[in-house]
Amino acid sequence: MRAPSLALLATLILALIQREDVRLTKLAAQLPGKALQNSKVKQLHRFFKNIRLSEDVLARFVLSFANTEERLWLVIDRTNWRLGKTEINILLVDVILNGQALPLMWTLLPHGGSSSSAVRNALLERVLLVLPAKRIAGLLGDREFIGKK
Repeated sequence: MRAPSLALLATLILALIQREDVRLTKLAAQLPGKALQNSKVKQLHRFFKNIRLSEDVLARFVLSFANTEERLWLVIDRTNWRLGKTEINILLVDVILNGQALPLMWTLLPHGGSSSSAVRNALLERVLLVLPAKRIAGLLGDREFIGKK
């Protein structure tokens, strides 16, 4: 990733935290510079259209905002929504940083409904590749995530 894209990504993450909103029009208002609002929104569209980040790079970037000695709380959640006619069902693990839940890693589920223990365990194994267990204070989840393992 080139430096301008990294700078934009950093600005976007800060905007997400400050605005507590994911709408591009709201995030664009946080971008520096004198460009018109529409130009900033188009810049974000191009960024998301062209960006390709591996999940471990993104997770390490998010974790770079935490103190390296801090034990972190994780949250596991599943959510679904409709994008046009497409159903999106996503299982994700967030990390709590400064009172905000930031996405760390996720898995798109190919079906509606809840996830299996195997899918959850696979996701958590991927998390452990970028966040050692000794840095995890705990894992929070609702009753959907009850399991023996």
